[in-house]
Amino acid sequence: MGNARFNGKVAVLQQWLPSYRHEFFDMVASRCEGGLVVFAGQSPAGIEPSVQSLRIAQVCVGRNTRLLAGRFELVVQRGVMKWLESTQPDALVTTPNPRFPQLFAVQRWMRRAGRPCIGWGLGTMPVAAGLPMFVRTAVRRPVIAGFDAFIAYSSRAAAEYVSMGVPGNRVRIARNATAVRPTQPPPERTVAHNRPVRLVALGQLTAPKRIDLLISACSRLNATRAGSVCLWVIGEGDARKSLERQAERELPEVRFLGHLSGDNLRRVLWEADLFVMPGLGGLAIQEAMASGLPVIVAEGDGTQADLVRPENGWNIPPDDLQALMDCIGIAVRRPERLLSMGRESFRIVDQEINLETMVDAYVSAVRDFSDNCHRGAV
Repeated sequence: MGNARFNGKVAVLQQWLPSYRHEFFDMVASRCEGGLVVFAGQSPAGIEPSVQSLRIAQVCVGRNTRLLAGRFELVVQRGVMKWLESTQPDALVTTPNPRFPQLFAVQRWMRRAGRPCIGWGLGTMPVAAGLPMFVRTAVRRPVIAGFDAFIAYSSRAAAEYVSMGVPGNRVRIARNATAVRPTQPPPERTVAHNRPVRLVALGQLTAPKRIDLLISACSRLNATRAGSVCLWVIGEGDARKSLERQAERELPEVRFLGHLSGDNLRRVLWEADLFVMPGLGGLAIQEAMASGLPVIVAEGDGTQADLVRPENGWNIPPDDLQALMDCIGIAVRRPERLLSMGRESFRIVDQEINLETMVDAYVSAVRDFSDNCHRGAV
């Protein structure tokens, strides 16, 4: 791992501050001589950002005001320009989201100051469902054109920025990670001969996770004798009761283990053979891989493509029961292959995609783009 440093102050503008970013921002702040300051408003649930666990990074709490609604919603963050004036950052990083009209003022302020305004995100995500592509492109282009450079979450995101006209030398990749490098290797697993293959799902139990699809897939596989699986579900959420009712009808042997953390979570993951998440589950994927599990995940925002490869798992179409059944069936029929795939999962999060490598790539990009800006190359 490198040890990139930046000799200035970094400002980060976010709609809200999720708890899984706290450690990342603290690690970045420790690499910046002038520190790191985050401006963030309320979460989608209206909760102000929790800052208690931040040890190094500083947070300025703003207020989000939503205008219009639905596909045309805009979000205005009060106090952003005053915050910029008082912070005087040497570089600013923010999401290139067309729903934030103050972005144009932020970009102009940074340009007048001769400092880089850097986009950081998942690529050219849809502006609103149902809008024609030419409308989406027309909305995106002026926002993207106002940035000096981009830090992309994934290879796919980087390619999307380039496709929108951003020069390739102004795009860097800091692969999205939520966990530090594993501190201990996973156990040596045994091949699942003469017993069901143990599937585990991990995350908050909400409808977008599609655990309902996973229960149906396991039930049908066991009924058709295409494979023998058991399913463990870790997590809590508002969908738990409906999932338990579904399991009583389709797969009574499902074990709902509730919320687990620390050693309790590690023990369950170490006993499993395969991690499956047919819906949203970016945070849990890396945790499962750090436990040496092969993974089956639904294609989502592009970060999964960097994490999940043919050597360690499967990316499947979202909301596709047949694809999910077929994929689990393939895994079950070759249990010995799951062992080597799990070892590759661990290698990826140990050597390639973890918080340490993400921080190093992020700080390197900020430093280099800032240097280029001062030389007039950005």
